[in-house]
Amino acid sequence: MGRLVGLERMNEFLFVCSQNWQRSPTCEHVARIQKCAADSAGTDLGAVRPLTPEAIARAERLVAMEEVHAKAIARMAPGRVQDIECWNIPDDYSYCADSLVSEIKRLLREPRISLIWRSGNVGRKGPSTV
Repeated sequence: MGRLVGLERMNEFLFVCSQNWQRSPTCEHVARIQKCAADSAGTDLGAVRPLTPEAIARAERLVAMEEVHAKAIARMAPGRVQDIECWNIPDDYSYCADSLVSEIKRLLREPRISLIWRSGNVGRKGPSTV
């Protein structure tokens, strides 16, 4: 689970999509079921929980659903680029859809190094690779 930093609990994961409506909240839900400390946020202005520097600072692993989300995280926290993972999950799912949950469970088991985002990893199906 998350560790304490000052009086705040660190999250192992921060999942980021556009609206924080379907993909990232599903990731957060699945991660918590797997006993991981997690939070989620969205990059769009109307996001349910907007992405903030504070949310980024509380997370060990920054997980973008798509390249556009990885770039938004990098702009907000350029010193954390090495912590960004891009899972390349398209906006084709409803909240907690069985196929999305299965994909998230698979990605949670992937070695972290195989998921690290590198600018230019666009158009690949599945997790970005180094």
